[in-house]
Amino acid sequence: MTFAAKHSKIRRAEDADVSRIVAIWLAGSIQAHDFIPGDFWQTRTDALLNVYLPHAETLVLESRGEIVAFSVLQKEHLEALFTHPSHQRRGLGSELLNFVKTLRGCLTSRVYLHNEGLVRFYRNAGFYVVEDSEDPVTGAREALMRWERNGLVSPRII
Repeated sequence: MTFAAKHSKIRRAEDADVSRIVAIWLAGSIQAHDFIPGDFWQTRTDALLNVYLPHAETLVLESRGEIVAFSVLQKEHLEALFTHPSHQRRGLGSELLNFVKTLRGCLTSRVYLHNEGLVRFYRNAGFYVVEDSEDPVTGAREALMRWERNGLVSPRII
């Protein structure tokens, strides 16, 4: 599976992409989650490598031949969607999310509520909050957000 736009291409991740995926994830996590100590994310790279990536559908977005964003999808749950901080605000994350949305009829994703920009990003993409809880690992408040193609279910706004 490959999808190409004017200057970008979305494709399935390959083994050779893993180090770049981890670098994007780490840079994006530290930048977007400044309310969680940065060394926490360093300790989570093993989980990314050994739990999420091997058991998920991982896509990468290349811009001008460089991997700049990725998504990790387990069934209908979007485990991760990251754009490298130096490539944000160019529509690449939206492009990747819109492609992922073509693969499923509904999606869920967990988002830290302190990351207001990301909550807004998902709301603008048609997601809505279905649950507000505390992340048992970090103690931070998070929202379970949901998107459904063609508004199959009326959103319950929290």
